[in-house]
Amino acid sequence: MIKKFLYFIIFLFLLSIAYLSYFGISTNKFNSKIENRIKESYPKINVKLKTVKVLLDILELKINLETKNPIILVDKEKIKLRKISTEYNIKSFFNKEFAISNLFLVFEKNKVKNFIKLIRANKDTPQLFVLDKIIKDGDVSLLRAKFFFDESGKLKKDDYEIKAKFNDLSLELLNKPEIKNLSATLIYSHNNIKLFNIGYNLLGLKFLSDNINISKKKEKFLVKGEIECSENRIPKEILSVLSKYNNIENAILSFKSDFSFNISKKFDTSDLKINSKINLKEVKFNYDN
Repeated sequence: MIKKFLYFIIFLFLLSIAYLSYFGISTNKFNSKIENRIKESYPKINVKLKTVKVLLDILELKINLETKNPIILVDKEKIKLRKISTEYNIKSFFNKEFAISNLFLVFEKNKVKNFIKLIRANKDTPQLFVLDKIIKDGDVSLLRAKFFFDESGKLKKDDYEIKAKFNDLSLELLNKPEIKNLSATLIYSHNNIKLFNIGYNLLGLKFLSDNINISKKKEKFLVKGEIECSENRIPKEILSVLSKYNNIENAILSFKSDFSFNISKKFDTSDLKINSKINLKEVKFNYDN
């Protein structure tokens, strides 16, 4: 009788493990504690969680936690997420170590300026203030972020990755023409930013770029990339950059340029280098008598 009872208990235990591993359970029991903890750490940020799904990974001795469609509120502005997920290490818990090893976030389509508000609510800097002034409008979609923690619970500053796609950005630089309809795909990791499939309008011209790379070099950032423009009538503001001659009055051409420059944290630029290939169809010079 006792043996049958033990077999029954073992059977229930294995069945529970199989159920938790395959189906998992859903709960909102810990939502208020998580929301209050975030509020304590970041008073300007409110997080609204929905049901959390718990899945057991018995082979890795981990618990996978996932919640869908949470909302972040910053100054009454909503940032919508598709899901938040993390892994809880069971072994670390029993060793009294920080048990959460990572954090994955997938965002819905949101306004870029709302993301800047979120970052500034955590830690504001003069650079973010300037960036907020430069960006006038635009959306960010398909944003995915991965963060990792060490055994003490501190965020690993050199181990993260952010992927995003920007659409219809409008940038207004100081005393410069407005950049419109900027779209790009971004990958951001430690000390490096890669931009792909870039397109934007400037002074009525459509510019394209396959790749721009921004990497940190000591206290500055090195920007390298390429840019091209199909055949069109080129405004004088752009001709002055492409050519050392300042007496070109009118030109119809296409070009492709490789460029590099350094930029400081105060947005000061230096060591500008441009190598251009120009296909000239028509040009008009204005010669001084």
